[in-house]
Amino acid sequence: MDKILAVVPVHNRVEMTLKVLSNLLELEAINFQLDILVVDDGSTDGTSEAIMKNFPMVILKHGDGQLWWGGSINIGFVYAAKNGYTHVYTVNNDIAIRPNALRVLHDSLCGRQDMVCSSLFVNDKGDTILAGWMITGIFKKLKSCHSIKGCYTNGAKHIHVDTLSTKSTLIPIQVISKVGLIDTKHFIHNYSDIDFFCRVKSFGFKNTVVPESIIITDGSDSSFYHVIGTQGRIAVLLTFFDVKYANNIRTIYHATTLRQKVIIGHIAFVVHLLPYLFWSILNVFLPTDAVLWIMKQKRKATGG
Repeated sequence: MDKILAVVPVHNRVEMTLKVLSNLLELEAINFQLDILVVDDGSTDGTSEAIMKNFPMVILKHGDGQLWWGGSINIGFVYAAKNGYTHVYTVNNDIAIRPNALRVLHDSLCGRQDMVCSSLFVNDKGDTILAGWMITGIFKKLKSCHSIKGCYTNGAKHIHVDTLSTKSTLIPIQVISKVGLIDTKHFIHNYSDIDFFCRVKSFGFKNTVVPESIIITDGSDSSFYHVIGTQGRIAVLLTFFDVKYANNIRTIYHATTLRQKVIIGHIAFVVHLLPYLFWSILNVFLPTDAVLWIMKQKRKATGG
């Protein structure tokens, strides 16, 4: 019987964490054993204590607040490899998982070691918000498969994409042993999963979205839309230097220049950075609500 280790990195947000742990324990576990490992990276809101009290069966590891997403996932990868697990199931604590989601991912692999499987992301209205990413154009911009004509069709059992998120993804341990760990030297938090699954594909494995496996999510609180909506104007500018956020300059630089030709990589860096700067400047001159409305219309029109 397969052994799956669900790895849940957390930092504060104790109520979200308790909710997703309850969710995991209610999943259909057919033909596999499911264990849960939480990596608490320096929470200060009593997360670890609440887990030990309410979920004593959960394996708990601790960080000092400097692991971030990439380092926390790596702890799970290493633990799974050392303790005989056949798969790692990576999970965010800000999602709701349909009861059959993990079983569907496991059934889709069906013993295969040549691919990883991820869920389809929908919002609370049932609208698709992410079906994996395709990397488009010379500057390698990310675009969700569901927004690209011909990439995603209703009824498809599998969608092969260029890269994935780790919000709800099942990875055979053999893939991890060949690809290696998350590259925390360059991507400690944001883009760590995108880079990892790009490497997965470069090793000849398939990155696959399984539309029947569904999670519900509102997106990421590190997205720039969320930043504009919740941060003051000066605070928005400071996020360019904060590793937590997707617009972190260092993260964008490594994402666009690593494993890329020098000139194209540096041009891509500017191309990727400019939209963030544009929205930041616009936010200085227009009311925040107006900027958010424009951003929302742009996302609807482009799917990005």
